Amino acid sequence: MKASSIRPISELKNRTRQLVQEVCETGQSVMITQNGRPRVVVMGVAEHERLNDTLLMLKLLAQGQEVQRKS
Repeated sequence: MKASSIRPISELKNRTRQLVQEVCETGQSVMITQNGRPRVVVMGVAEHERLNDTLLMLKLLAQGQEVQRKS
């Protein structure tokens, strides 16, 4: 993740609307830190859905490979 995409939690608290707008406009996720440590990621809905779809496909692939290995 680019350094510009890592922000302190204070920025999320103080500039929530702007941060959400930035994420929606750029499509880039933003990592939020607390006490200098990564805590959460703010991402757009489309990116979240894409990641969930990818995870589902990977799980299905792994299941298929397991079935093939057992037969």
